[in-house]
Amino acid sequence: MDYEILAPDGSPLQPIQKILFGPPGTGKSHHVGERLLLDCDWQQNVVRTVFHPEYSYGDFVGKLLPLSRPDGGVAYNYYIGDFFRALARAYYLLISQEVPEPVALIIDEINRGNAPAIFGKVFQLLDRNLNGWSNYAVSMSDMEILALARKVGFEENTRSGQITGFSFIKPKNEAAMVELSEMLRERRIVLPPNLSIIGTMNTSDESIFYLDSAFKRRWNWQYIRNQLSETSAHMESHFEYERLSYDWINFVDAVNSFIISCADKVRRVEDKTIGYWFIKPTRDKVLDAENVREKILFHLWDSVFSRSKQPLSEFLGKDTRLFTFGDFSDGFGKFQNRLEESHGLESKIPF
Repeated sequence: MDYEILAPDGSPLQPIQKILFGPPGTGKSHHVGERLLLDCDWQQNVVRTVFHPEYSYGDFVGKLLPLSRPDGGVAYNYYIGDFFRALARAYYLLISQEVPEPVALIIDEINRGNAPAIFGKVFQLLDRNLNGWSNYAVSMSDMEILALARKVGFEENTRSGQITGFSFIKPKNEAAMVELSEMLRERRIVLPPNLSIIGTMNTSDESIFYLDSAFKRRWNWQYIRNQLSETSAHMESHFEYERLSYDWINFVDAVNSFIISCADKVRRVEDKTIGYWFIKPTRDKVLDAENVREKILFHLWDSVFSRSKQPLSEFLGKDTRLFTFGDFSDGFGKFQNRLEESHGLESKIPF
C-alpha cells in the first residue's frame, strides 16, 4: 500500500516515529502530550505502554492464554497486545472516516525492555516510505490476523468452514476497506500513515538491554533539554530547610553545576544531570524538604557517584568521611552550603 492520506487541514498526513531521550525529570512524557500529539484524541486514539524486563512480544503483539471454564475444562483465548490495539484502531479509522484521525502508540522506558525481541518481526514495519506506509509488509499467523481483523471490526467471509476474506459494514472509505481486507486475507500487515509510534528513555539508566544500531536508525531522535516555560507548574516552587528557603529551579541548576564539575570522575556526565520535573510540583508550590534531600542525595549516591564516593567526600570537606548513605544524608546542610559557595545556590529567609 502506498498512497497519500490527507490530514484534516488538507496537508499530507505524516506519522511521528521518534524516541525522546534525556536525563530524568526533563519532562519527556509531558513533551509528548503538549508538543507532539496535540491533535490526538487521548481517550480513544492513544495506546500507552511501558517496557520492562518481563515485557515480551506476546504483551506487545498478542498471546494465547488458557482460561478456566465453569465446567472445569480449559479454553484458550488470544489476547491482543498494545501494538495490535493501536494498529487495529488506526485501520478502523482509515475505513470508517473519510479523513482518518491520527492514532499514537507511546512506549515509555523503551530501553528498559529487550526492544528488538519485543518488536520481533514487526520491527521490519518501522521502515516507512514517503507517504508514511511501511515499505515492507510482514506476514502473520492465521490466529494473529483473525484477532486483529475482529478488533478492527471486520467480519469473516467463509466457505466450507474456511475464511476466504473479510468485509466491513458501511465503510466511509471503500478503497481503504478493499485494500486492507485483501491484505489481511493474504495474512499481511503494514503500518499506516495515521499511526505514530513514540518512545521515551532516560539516558541516565544503566539500561538492562542494549538498543542496537539497526533498531536505532529506524527512529528519529530528539534530545529533551532541561527547560521550563513561564507557565510551568514548577515556577516559584521552593522548599525550606533549617529556617532557610531555597528556590527549586535554582537548586536543580546548582546540583547540575556540581555534577558537571565532576566530568573527569563521572562517566557520561550529561546523562547524570537531573531535570526540573525530577520531583513533581505541588499545588501550594512548597516541596517537601525531606523528599528533596533524600531523593536528590540518593541520586548522587547511587547513580552519579556509584563507583566512588570520594568526589562527594572532597566536596563536603577534607575531613568528611562517608561510609553510608546515612552519613551523606546527615550532611545535607553542609552540601547546601558548598553549593552556595561554588555553584550559585541562593537562599533566603522565608517570610
